[in-house]
Amino acid sequence: MAARQPLLIIERIARILQLFTYERHEWGITEIAQETGLSKSVIYRLLHSLEEHGFIMQNNTTKKYGLGMRFFELGQIFQANLDLRTVAREVMTELSRKCNQTVMLCIADNLQQVCIEKVDGPSIIRIASEIGARIHLHAGASAKVLLAYLPPEERERYYREIGLPRFTEKTITDKEELEAALRRIREQGYAFTMEEKEINLAALAAPVLNHRGEVVASLTLIGPKWNFDPDHLRLYLKEIKAAAGEISGRLGYKPGKEGGGALG
Repeated sequence: MAARQPLLIIERIARILQLFTYERHEWGITEIAQETGLSKSVIYRLLHSLEEHGFIMQNNTTKKYGLGMRFFELGQIFQANLDLRTVAREVMTELSRKCNQTVMLCIADNLQQVCIEKVDGPSIIRIASEIGARIHLHAGASAKVLLAYLPPEERERYYREIGLPRFTEKTITDKEELEAALRRIREQGYAFTMEEKEINLAALAAPVLNHRGEVVASLTLIGPKWNFDPDHLRLYLKEIKAAAGEISGRLGYKPGKEGGGALG
């Protein structure tokens, strides 16, 4: 029964939250009890906890409850990612076609990289990262682009809380060496890595900027390392910079804004 208790609480919270609609955005405790069959004491405790975390707010005039600002904030995050995927998908598909490689779009979330969109290339080597996958930020081109543009205090928190575990013999596990590599990424506006996260894979990544000139994602070409010879690498670099610039432009970025140097 103890193991079931957290699930029961979540189910009760879900039943309450599902009452809030465009047509009915405020509810009193008695009304919630009538609709859900839950006791008023249980409803009060759940609403109080939700209110403490910003998910519910009480109208001081009507004394009824409505959704709090935390839901608005989460909705903004969801919408931003949805918009980012929408504007990026067409560009990613064209980039994959031109370069014949897998293309990934990733964001940083809670000191991790999260893949939010992917266009598979023709390689017989399977690219492990799938949409929704979370990985470390210090290994691989896409992750290192995201880490490079985090505020210094966030990078320090990453080193302190996550550390620099080794995945292959080419993974950088020394903080000073990694910081030097991140400085180069910021200076040149892209990252290129080979076998830092997985054997036989290479990746080339560039930052994607929003209308405020902030890095919001990394756009990455990834494939077998033998496809990234110097001649192909020059072509890939030209194409990925153009693609990252195209996505950034669609997000409202204009060169010259703060953070504009990220696109090299």
